[in-house]
Amino acid sequence: MKRIAWPVFSITLILMVISVFLYRERDTLANLQGISVRFILLLISLQIAVLVVNGIALRILSTKLNVHLKMKEWLGLSFMTNLGNMITPFSGGLIARAAYLKHRHGFPYAQFVTSLAANYLISFMMISVTGLIVLTAFHRHFAFFWELTGVFLITSFILAAFVLTPPRELTWNNRLVHHINDAIRGWTYIKGDPALILRLSLCTIMNILLGGAMYQVAYRSYGLAVPFDLSLLVGLLASFSILINLTPGNFGIQEAIVAVTSELLGMGAAYGVIVSLLLRLTGLLVAFTLGAGFSYVLSRELSTDRGAIGQTKT
Repeated sequence: MKRIAWPVFSITLILMVISVFLYRERDTLANLQGISVRFILLLISLQIAVLVVNGIALRILSTKLNVHLKMKEWLGLSFMTNLGNMITPFSGGLIARAAYLKHRHGFPYAQFVTSLAANYLISFMMISVTGLIVLTAFHRHFAFFWELTGVFLITSFILAAFVLTPPRELTWNNRLVHHINDAIRGWTYIKGDPALILRLSLCTIMNILLGGAMYQVAYRSYGLAVPFDLSLLVGLLASFSILINLTPGNFGIQEAIVAVTSELLGMGAAYGVIVSLLLRLTGLLVAFTLGAGFSYVLSRELSTDRGAIGQTKT
C-alpha cells in the first residue's frame, strides 16, 4: 500500500494544479481548434519511432558489452521500459530492464549502470550542442535568450569536463567501491570506442529531431503555427525532465518545463500545458498497447528460461 501512496498522491495533486491553471486560462483555451484523428495518429507514429530508435541504441550498446539481443528483445525492452517509466516513479522501467538483462543474459547490474550513464552522457551532450546550434543559427528575439543559451552552454562544459577528465579508480576496499570501480572501468571501455560513441550520438540526434517534430505536430494540432526551431527547443528543454524522476513518467515536471518554455518562447504557458498533456495521452496509448504487449512477450521469455533451468536441475 505504501508503494502506491506516493504515485497516487503526486498524480492527484498535479492534476488538481493543472485543472486550476487551465480553468484560469479558459478564455484562451476556448479559441483552440478541435484535434483531428490525423494529428493523433501522426503523434503516435512519431512516439513509436522514438522508442524504436531507443531500442536500436540499446542493441548497439549491449552488443559492445557482449550481450546479443534478439530483435524482439531490444525492441521489446524499449517499449517495456517506457511502460514501466509511465506507471512508476523513479524510472521503474529501467529497473525492470536491468532485472530482465540480469536474469535472461547474466548482465551485471554494475555494467547496466555504466551503460545507462554512458547513454545519458552522450544524450545530454548532443542535446546541449543541438540547443546551442539552434539558438546560434536562428537567433530569434525572445525573452531569456541568453539565459537559455547559458543552460546549454554550462551543461556542455560540465559534460565535456567529465568526459575529458581521466577516470581514477577508488582505493577503498568495500563492496560499494568495487561496484563504482566496475562502472569506471566500463565507462573507460565505452569511451575508448569512437565508432560506438558516433553511432549512439546519431541515435540521439535522430530522437532529438523526432522530438522536435512531435512538439511541432502537437502545437499545430491546436492551430498554432510554431516554427520547427522553436518546437525543437521545447523538446530539448523538456528532455531535462528525465533527471527528476519523482513522479510516474515525470508527470507534472515535464508539463511545467514545457509550460515555462512555451511562455518564454512566446507561445504561452497554457498552450504549453495542453500540448504536453496531448503528448502524454498519446504516449499512454502507446505504452498500454505496444508496451503491455512486449512486456507480456518478454515475461514469457523469462518464464521459459526458468522452466528450462528447473527441468535441467531435476
